[in-house]
Amino acid sequence: MNVMRALARWLAQGRRPFLVAAGVGVTVQLVALLWLLGVYRTPLWGSCHSMGWLHTLLVCSADALLLLLPSLLMRRHWRWVQWPLLALLTAWGVAQLMYFPTYSDLMPLSSFVLWQNLDSLVVDSALGNWARRDWLFVAPTVTLALADLLVFRHMSMNTSGPWRGWRRLVCVLVTSLVLHVVADVVAYATYWHRTTSVGEYLNDNYTHVKVSHASYMADNGLAGYLAYCACVEIAQHHDLSDAETERVKQFIFSMPRYSDNTYSAHRDNLVLIVVESLNSWVLDLRIDGREVTPVLNALCADTANIVGRHMRRQVKNGGSSDGHFMYNTGLLPLEQRAVAMVYPDAHYPTLNQALQRPVTMHICGDQPALWNTQVTALTYGYHTFHGAPELQPLLKSSLWQWDKVIFEAATHFLDTISQPFVAQIITLGMHEPYNRTDVPESWISHCGHYTPKLRNYLERTAVFDRELGLFLQRLRQQGLYDNSLIVIVSDHNELVDNEPSGRPSIDPDGRDCLFLVLNSGHGSYIERPFGQIDVYPTLLDLMGANDYDWKGMGYSLMRHPLVTSAATSPVDTYGSGPLLPRQTEAWDISRLMITSRWFDIYPFDQFNNEYDFIEWVLI
Repeated sequence: MNVMRALARWLAQGRRPFLVAAGVGVTVQLVALLWLLGVYRTPLWGSCHSMGWLHTLLVCSADALLLLLPSLLMRRHWRWVQWPLLALLTAWGVAQLMYFPTYSDLMPLSSFVLWQNLDSLVVDSALGNWARRDWLFVAPTVTLALADLLVFRHMSMNTSGPWRGWRRLVCVLVTSLVLHVVADVVAYATYWHRTTSVGEYLNDNYTHVKVSHASYMADNGLAGYLAYCACVEIAQHHDLSDAETERVKQFIFSMPRYSDNTYSAHRDNLVLIVVESLNSWVLDLRIDGREVTPVLNALCADTANIVGRHMRRQVKNGGSSDGHFMYNTGLLPLEQRAVAMVYPDAHYPTLNQALQRPVTMHICGDQPALWNTQVTALTYGYHTFHGAPELQPLLKSSLWQWDKVIFEAATHFLDTISQPFVAQIITLGMHEPYNRTDVPESWISHCGHYTPKLRNYLERTAVFDRELGLFLQRLRQQGLYDNSLIVIVSDHNELVDNEPSGRPSIDPDGRDCLFLVLNSGHGSYIERPFGQIDVYPTLLDLMGANDYDWKGMGYSLMRHPLVTSAATSPVDTYGSGPLLPRQTEAWDISRLMITSRWFDIYPFDQFNNEYDFIEWVLI
């Protein structure tokens, strides 16, 4: 009891009450952030929940000490610096809580300076993701501020004792380091000892994102995560070593090599419809006996079409722009940064270069500066860009009507150009937010099976399906349908309420996207898993463009039946099969090629005879 009294008297001196309250408050705030982001579902938490809590408390306490350095080290008249720091932490966390539901990961540092992307749609989507429980993250900072204003400012703040200057700094840094060491011991002893040695654990833990950026922050703390992100941002351009250059070349030339056009659909035109947030599980979904997507259902049931309902999402922090990047270049996106923002005008081999059509057109509802849409469209070889400024007089304030406007504008533009052509049409109506909708209510909104958010998503999906049917009908009336390969593909999936009651379990965790090809002359139903990266080489096959040497990082679904898997990141995979090791390695090869601006240095057609082609033995 005497010890407790002495400790209480010591804690009551000077600024110590505030520092204790601040340390506890910041620790609670960081723990709340990790809990709200769902980090408790990582392997460490699953192996032993109590140890997961202990690990999180240790790394968050270490971060709290570092964040409170201004209060610990600065003189009284400089201690106000702590509040901008805590406000910055709160603003960063709020942004992550609005970003995470859409991308299932943390927003990279580079995205915080992309002011040109803050249009009304993005803002509405972010605000729509804010949930009532997210206020738990803000509460500690607000409570600390009120306590400082009402209580601590009226106490004596004279600092006494021997801990001054560099001694206090050393004490804080050593304490923080000890907390991290103990946290690593807890993590390794609880889970990672089963699969790795101590050296492997330390190397992987501090140099790689094993599961997601959120789990990396949980493992290494906020300070460690921000340091990792800063290093990634600093090393944006990567000069390849001789060994890395050789590795890239060997990988490229060990890909399948072929130039025949056996699977050509013999169509002059390509109409590539990239659909915003289209989930495969909406197909064949019936509500009270009525189909949500009757047009798509009929197209998928037609045995003359190519149907793939198990395409795995491979987009990263670039979101939709990553999907456009893969479909047009055959390269995988970057893990930490959006390619469209960091390398928008680099030289890439593209679908349009392969097809060599005299007329190429990009039609979307986005502002030209949003995700560098206009710049990347030009990079991908689209000579004509039709975006929001041109469509703005036609666009309605209601998001659900945008697909109608985009498809009607596409009909008009296609009627004014000559054949052959390539037209990429980007839909927008199924974009977030789904917390509200102004779609005129149908039977979907009156059903009792689903949450309001999911019903809103399905209402938008039904509108898209109807407008798609009308667009295809107009293509027939224009005489364009029969001479065009029409490809309908998701830009990515959208995770909205993955387990609504009564939904058929086509894909239990809702991550599969749709790949649908009309007029190919090669009807098939692809039941096996594949990735978004496989779309590019498949389109080369179907458009008879295999004289173009760059086949991308994927595999044509027309000629490679062993494509039964996809690598959704360097460490996450989907399905299984003999190609999986190469599909995983392709992420690192793509990263090296993008960050070194590979195709600026080595135009593909200048070195394709430099190596003897390695015999392809798997397929």
